Amino acid sequence: MNITDVKIDISGIPKEDWSKMMFSKQDVLRQLYGVPICNLDVPSDQQLLRAMAWNVVEEAGEILDVLMTSGDQDHFFDEVADMTSFYMELLLMSDYRGRFYDWEQIERTETNVEKSFTDFTVSLALTINTLKNRHWRKTNLQTDAITYRERLSNTGPKFTKFIQCLGISYKDFVEVYCKKYRVNLFRLESNY
Repeated sequence: MNITDVKIDISGIPKEDWSKMMFSKQDVLRQLYGVPICNLDVPSDQQLLRAMAWNVVEEAGEILDVLMTSGDQDHFFDEVADMTSFYMELLLMSDYRGRFYDWEQIERTETNVEKSFTDFTVSLALTINTLKNRHWRKTNLQTDAITYRERLSNTGPKFTKFIQCLGISYKDFVEVYCKKYRVNLFRLESNY
């Protein structure tokens, strides 16, 4: 099963509830997968956050790869859904109940996909850089949680601008995520 097999219609859900609905669905998956809410000062939790951030970047790179090579729309939307899932997972793991900004709330000043990709991934890298405990370090350094949360919050508008530059409407973005949510639930239930 993949997203092309799923039919979704969110027209009955008020637009202002779309973001909350998406985060609620992702939190269900987070719990089913056994992904924890991380303690920013625990080295092993920081490793989990770093790994999830890398998943986000990797999926964003896959989106660019599809755009630059095959242009296959189904593959493109699948990668957008994967990146979105991992990004929301990172936010939830960080105990950050973010939201997606409606496209109309974010001024669309950037039209270059590669630049918006870079802006988003650099913002994400700076966020993760506030986690100073590395697996080789013998001392445990306390995280500047305020800076981490501020930087994490700053990734939201950059994420939205990246999605905007991909030419996806807010409605299509939400629907493709909801399709992937259904696919992930199916995979969990069927031990895929």
